Amino acid sequence: MEQYNIYHSVGINSFNEVEDQERIHIGFVYTDSLENAFRLSQNLDNVWNTMDPCRSTSVGDVIECGDGFYMVCGSGFRLLDIMSRNESELNALENQSLEC
Repeated sequence: MEQYNIYHSVGINSFNEVEDQERIHIGFVYTDSLENAFRLSQNLDNVWNTMDPCRSTSVGDVIECGDGFYMVCGSGFRLLDIMSRNESELNALENQSLEC
């Protein structure tokens, strides 16, 4: 089991397969695959995020796992180089500040 972070898109590009758009971290689930993370982040029978109730994860939203950031598409998932690159840059900056 691994932690999968869920980011929902906000703004005019919500619910569209647009890579470079604003997203906010909504919550996380523990599971073993992207497909299960998507399934667990749906409000089918109950609200999936009881700490901060929100909508179901949809097209254009992003799921982060150990491999990188994946956008939910109309069919499947797509690895987002832009978010993975930004995360790598942030990690490098954090490591630099810890070394000082």
